[in-house]
Amino acid sequence: MENVTEMSDRAEQYYISTKRWVSDLEFFKIETDFLRYLQQDYFIRLFEPTDIEKLKDVGNKLLKLQLDMKDAQLKCAMQLNRLTLIAENFSTEDISYLAIENASLYDLITTLTQEYYDVKKELFKLAESVMRENKFLMD
Repeated sequence: MENVTEMSDRAEQYYISTKRWVSDLEFFKIETDFLRYLQQDYFIRLFEPTDIEKLKDVGNKLLKLQLDMKDAQLKCAMQLNRLTLIAENFSTEDISYLAIENASLYDLITTLTQEYYDVKKELFKLAESVMRENKFLMD
């Protein structure tokens, strides 16, 4: 049976924050996988050769974002592991270290979230412009 100890309120709050970030990253992963699928299998067929470079640029940004998110997931997993070890009394609570790690994760997740929205918006604007052009060609 596990020997569970009381964590400080701050450590517990760090655990809750990190779990929420893990959930956000999982959602972003599902969406970015879907966006890459759309980009590679559907959008590429709609674009004129002159627009392909723009689509490739967005694709590169999306790939970088996915790699950065994997790195963030690893860092969150490490933080959750530290907090679990503290809760199970296998490690002592170093609240200053946990605070530094939490602040670092907060900054990382905030940056990734903004990059995610920016890349998604850029991809959708490109798709919208192509759909508008194709509509004008059909009218």
